Amino acid sequence: MYPRRVDTDMIHALPLVKYDGETCLIESDEILDAELPLMAKESVLGFDTETRPNFSKGRQYPVSILQLAGESKVWVIRLDPLAHRFADIYKVLENPSIKKAGLAIQGDIKSLKGRHPLNPAGFIDVSTATSKFGIINTGMRNLTALFFGERLSKAAQLTNWANESLTDKQIEYAATDAWMSRRLFLEIKKCMAENKNLLEPEPPPEPQKFNLQKFVRKIISGIVGSDKKRGGRNRRKKESIKDRLVNMITFGAAKKKKADDRPKRRRRRKSASGAPQNKGGETAKKTATKRSPAKGDSTTPRRPKKRTKKPSEEK
Repeated sequence: MYPRRVDTDMIHALPLVKYDGETCLIESDEILDAELPLMAKESVLGFDTETRPNFSKGRQYPVSILQLAGESKVWVIRLDPLAHRFADIYKVLENPSIKKAGLAIQGDIKSLKGRHPLNPAGFIDVSTATSKFGIINTGMRNLTALFFGERLSKAAQLTNWANESLTDKQIEYAATDAWMSRRLFLEIKKCMAENKNLLEPEPPPEPQKFNLQKFVRKIISGIVGSDKKRGGRNRRKKESIKDRLVNMITFGAAKKKKADDRPKRRRRRKSASGAPQNKGGETAKKTATKRSPAKGDSTTPRRPKKRTKKPSEEK
């Protein structure tokens, strides 16, 4: 039984997998003539293509690599030096008796059609088949982790596939993708033949949260309505009234909620004398800072003058 979705954070902990079988790089007429009969004998081929990545807007490069994976051999075909042999290469792709299994193959087929006319036959999209079962993550990296508990490296994905010579890492990456496409197809086919319950039970749906704005809009739509038979001006007027009512009601509710959620200030307790107290219960003492008056300051307190007694008071 397989899970419905893959935790992408857990994929990094899985063991790395790569194709370690025989790989044939085809970039000349002699090698192509020798390998085409072997491809035609296969009943299931893993299928994938590679294109030079595009980092500028509005620019698209033609497909450069075609990968086909058989039972015991993978063919990596460079299309640029074999542009005059497209008709011979495409015969395998147009043969309905040979199944070609890949992931998201519509984009690959479209790219191949852009280089030469193609009538595809016998193609199977593995990602479409897995999504019908209820699997949510349908990328090759995710499906490899889900079905086999293994991790694919995508380090060479954004390299230049239009170079005149491919590196060993590029050839290994291209061969692994085609081989894994075939492997995934056979695993799903096996599970279907054995009538296995592929996926774990679906969890119960989460309760939907109440949306005040949608609720108010629905109620007001029933009250105001939109008369399609009348002119557009009247309809726009009703729609604007509806929007204003929705905004008024929802804004008032949001404002009230914001006021309720606002943290209340904690009042300080007062002692019996009325002075505020600290957390420990002690009465807070107000300490006044004395100001030293400066010279010439108008706020400097004046000394009271000494009163002299008048002669009449002395008697």
